Amino acid sequence: MDIINLLGRKLKSGPINDLFEMYRVDVIYQYDRLDENEADHYSAAIEELGLEFSFDTSQVLQTIFITSEHSFSGIQRFGSIKAVEKYCLEHSLSFEKGTSKFLGIFREWIKVSYSNHYLHYEFQDSVLDMVTLGGVGA
Repeated sequence: MDIINLLGRKLKSGPINDLFEMYRVDVIYQYDRLDENEADHYSAAIEELGLEFSFDTSQVLQTIFITSEHSFSGIQRFGSIKAVEKYCLEHSLSFEKGTSKFLGIFREWIKVSYSNHYLHYEFQDSVLDMVTLGGVGA
């Protein structure tokens, strides 16, 4: 499945609609219920594929979170930060990396930039935990 080409598409576009119909996906509308000038947005998930989709206020897909080990076209999986770095250097890709501690959990991350998207890899205890796929400027 080529999920990279879903980025930037409208919620009601053919490819997204077909995918959501196939997996009987419910879309959740999240509005600024506390009136804090937060933008409304939409989200959806396909749990069996480990995918979560985030749409902006214009219903355009901005981000896909991948929490499973399923294979997706164009999404390389790595066993370590060093393996991602090596891949980037071999393919002349720019990247940035860092660490953080959130909710008491130490996390390492590396963000790889492509011409029309980025992949953000998050490792916990040196194990790949999540991949975030986003559009440039998202």
